[in-house]
Amino acid sequence: MLNLFEKSIGGYIRKHVNLVRAKFKNVTNVDKMGKKLFRDVMGKVRSMFSLRPQAKADYVKAGRTYIAKKVILMALVGVLAFLFVFHRFLYPWAEGRFWVPELTINTERFYVYSGKAKVLDTYANLLYVGDLDDGRINGKGSLYHPDGHLVYRGDFVNELYEGKGERFAADGSVIYRGDFKANAYHGEGQLFENGNLLYEGQFQDGLFHGEGQLYHDNGNVRLTGNFRAGHLEGEGKEYTADGSLLYHGFFLDGLYNGTGTIYNPELKTVSYEGQFRKGRHEGFGRLYDQESGRIVYEGEFSEGRYHGEGKLYNWKGQDVYVGHFYQGEIDYFRYIDAPIDIVREEFGNESRVQFFDFHYLLEYHDLTMMFAFENPIDRDPEVHKILFLGGQDFLGGPIGMSIERLKDYYGENEFEFYYLIDDEKRVVLERLRLPVNLESLYSVKYILHSDIFVRYYALNPQGDILYFEMGGL
Repeated sequence: MLNLFEKSIGGYIRKHVNLVRAKFKNVTNVDKMGKKLFRDVMGKVRSMFSLRPQAKADYVKAGRTYIAKKVILMALVGVLAFLFVFHRFLYPWAEGRFWVPELTINTERFYVYSGKAKVLDTYANLLYVGDLDDGRINGKGSLYHPDGHLVYRGDFVNELYEGKGERFAADGSVIYRGDFKANAYHGEGQLFENGNLLYEGQFQDGLFHGEGQLYHDNGNVRLTGNFRAGHLEGEGKEYTADGSLLYHGFFLDGLYNGTGTIYNPELKTVSYEGQFRKGRHEGFGRLYDQESGRIVYEGEFSEGRYHGEGKLYNWKGQDVYVGHFYQGEIDYFRYIDAPIDIVREEFGNESRVQFFDFHYLLEYHDLTMMFAFENPIDRDPEVHKILFLGGQDFLGGPIGMSIERLKDYYGENEFEFYYLIDDEKRVVLERLRLPVNLESLYSVKYILHSDIFVRYYALNPQGDILYFEMGGL
């Protein structure tokens, strides 16, 4: 039957082709000729299907049933036409819409395929599921590691993360969720660490950039403000893990820089307010006691320490010293040989005066120190030496440290000596709440700057420093 159809149609077409060839020289409109040929062929096919069977030979017997050969031919033509349309149009259209084909990467079919697909490597490991455009990853999809875990899910442009998406860790937890540009975090997004939200806000080229918030592990905000190149910059706030405000002020490269205030999160009081540089107190500021909230110091700072002009306050809020500071302590060097009126002007009135045969002491209880004055006949009294009885870390030899360790700071001593207990030392021992019936104290003396001495006292050569004194030579 197929041979009959092929011969009938083929003969008719060959007849017309021969006619065309014969008349080709006289034809000037090739397009018109093609259309006429198509109409003639289709007319011949229609006439064949429109003819009614005329004889028994036009039928095929199937059991007790006769089927017209024309019906069989029509069915066959329909099947062939359907297969042609399905293969050329329906299958490519449906593929990727109703089922997802599997493609091996870097194969001929992969390079020309457009639509949804599963992309495998040469070992059949899943690499990608999503949209392809002529073999390029464009659109929405999911990228997988060869070991099987999901790496990225979202938008792609030419194999790069671009648009909205999510990155995942090997354990399946989210690393990042938000906007991408050329594989980098760019735009609005959320960054996670060990499943906890670490940062939420704006990104640029993979770094925190713009308005954002950093979080503690418990989910409370840690830092909020404006970020630049990964660090907080400009005005911002820092909070403790329980949500209490710790700092409010300006930042640079993630450090306190400029004007700001540090708070005591437990008492909700101010600990420091003033200027910062690289995370430390620098410039003018006020320091407050951590427990009571009272002011302790007001003045200039350098590298986090009192340095320059400032005021020191006692527990009542009264200033006990107004003057110059050096590396965190009162600059006591300035008061060697200073007249008594300068001392009283900058330290205020003394707490007590102790008189001896040839000199006297001005005691300042709040500072746990004393000024010793001699009694010259021809001039006003001047500071002879200064005695330190408290917790001063002046000159690198704090009270309570082993006297043997002084060599680590000063090297070899000028000399060592046992001093008998006199009236002055008896007063000092009383202030230190030590026995006053001691016979002597061990001392070590050092020379500073060729014109200043410092002498440390202990009970014995292996003892701890009880107090020290400094004076001019």
